[in-house]
Amino acid sequence: FISKLAQTLVTAERPDVLNTTQWERSEVVVLSPEVGSAIGSLTDSEGVPVALQRLADGSVAFTAGEIPAWSSRRYRVERSAETRPDEKGDSPVSDTGGIQALDNGRVRVVLDPERGGLASVRLHATGREFVPSGEVMDEYLYVPGRDPALAEGSGPATIEVLDSGPLVWTAKVSRQAPGLEGNLGTAVRLFAGGDRIDLVHRFDKTMTYEPEAVLLRFPVAAEDAETVVSGPWGAWRAETDQPPGANRNYATLERWVDLHDAEGGLQLVSVDVPGIQLGSIGTDAIAAGWRDATDPAPVLYSYVMNNYWETNYRAAQDGPHELRYTLRPHAGFEDAVAERFGQQAVHPLVAHP
Repeated sequence: FISKLAQTLVTAERPDVLNTTQWERSEVVVLSPEVGSAIGSLTDSEGVPVALQRLADGSVAFTAGEIPAWSSRRYRVERSAETRPDEKGDSPVSDTGGIQALDNGRVRVVLDPERGGLASVRLHATGREFVPSGEVMDEYLYVPGRDPALAEGSGPATIEVLDSGPLVWTAKVSRQAPGLEGNLGTAVRLFAGGDRIDLVHRFDKTMTYEPEAVLLRFPVAAEDAETVVSGPWGAWRAETDQPPGANRNYATLERWVDLHDAEGGLQLVSVDVPGIQLGSIGTDAIAAGWRDATDPAPVLYSYVMNNYWETNYRAAQDGPHELRYTLRPHAGFEDAVAERFGQQAVHPLVAHP
C-alpha cells in the first residue's frame, strides 16, 4: 500500500495533507525520496510558496500549517529537476569532545559514541537535563539466558549527522550490539518548532532457541518520580492504581508511558512495542521472582522481545525488525497533553494524492 501510494504521489499535482485527529495541527511533513525527487517547489491552497528542506536521503520536508480536525489542506506541486541552494539547511552542528549533538532551538540531544545512546537530552525552556549523569538513554540491552544480571550493552558506535535544519535535524547511528546479525542502526531526528525526538531502530535478529531477551533502557533524571501508563480510554499510575496481585514485573501500554516528578519528566511513545518494564529488569519470573511491588527507580524499559514463554509462542525471534519511538521531554505533567501528543506521534499527518 505504501509503495502504491508513493508512486501515485509522484505524479500528483495537488497532494493533500490529512489530519486524522480531532484537533487542529501544524507539523513538519516528510515526503519519501521517490516523491521528493519529483518536487521542484510547493505552494499552499492560497498560492503562497512553502519552504522546503531537501534531506540527505532524498526526502523533502515542509511545514503543513493549520490543518483542521478530521480534515486536510491541499498543496500544489511544481515539477523541477533543479534544487535551489537555499533548500538545504545550513544550521551549525555542534560537536563537543567528539560527541555529536542535534539542536533545534527547543531541544538539544547529545549522542554518545561509546554506547550509541543519548548522552544528554536538554529542554531549552527550562534548562533541565533529563539523562542521569554517566548514563545513556535509549541503551540497547541483550540478556543471554534468563538472568538479568547477565545483560550486555552495545557499542562502540559511529555517528553521522545527515541533516541540520532548518526544518529537520537527523543523525544516523550504527552500533555493535550482541544478539544481532550486523549492527543496530538508529535514526535520531528532531523537527522545527517541537520538543519531540524521534528514534527509529532497524536490526536483523539472530536465530536462537536458547532463552534470551532484548530491551531498550531509558533512565530519567528525576526524584520521587511518578510513572503514568496509557491504557484504553485512560491512564493508570504505577503502584498507586495497581490492585493487590497485579503484575509488577512487566506491563503493556496503549501508546505511551510518562516518568516525571513535580517539575517535569519524559514521555515515551512506543509505536511498535507494547511491552514495558519499570525500575529494573523483571522479564522472567523464574529468575527474578514475581514482584509484590513496583521498583521505584526512575527507569523505563521498552520490553522488545523474549523467548522465555515456551507455550504457544514462537521459539525464535530472528529476522529484520523496525522499532519506532518518540520521546518528549517536558515541564509539568498533564494527562490530556500526554494523550494528545501520544496520538499525534502514532497518527502522523498523511500526504495523499
